[in-house]
Amino acid sequence: MGPRPTLAEAGESVGVCLIWIRVFDLIRLFNVLVFTNQGWDMKANVGGIDRILRITVGTVLLALALTGAIGPWGWLGVLPLLTGLVGWCPPYALFGWNTCPTKS
Repeated sequence: MGPRPTLAEAGESVGVCLIWIRVFDLIRLFNVLVFTNQGWDMKANVGGIDRILRITVGTVLLALALTGAIGPWGWLGVLPLLTGLVGWCPPYALFGWNTCPTKS
């Protein structure tokens, strides 16, 4: 058997477990809101130019975060990247905004 962990190491492990529990709670909430159709309707609300800008900005932010050029804030680039790839933005749905072209 290896050495026993110190109290600080055990505390770090507990903190990491609590963070993962929160992450899984958020994923479960997202699944309830979106996939059971009890929440927002996931119709596309992000149009062509908007999607291109989101994907570009998200990719640039993630690349800068991976290279260490802008620090951990660059990981926020995941949000515009995902909303651009999926074509749906939760705040747009909340406020009733839509940048998709209208169908005639």
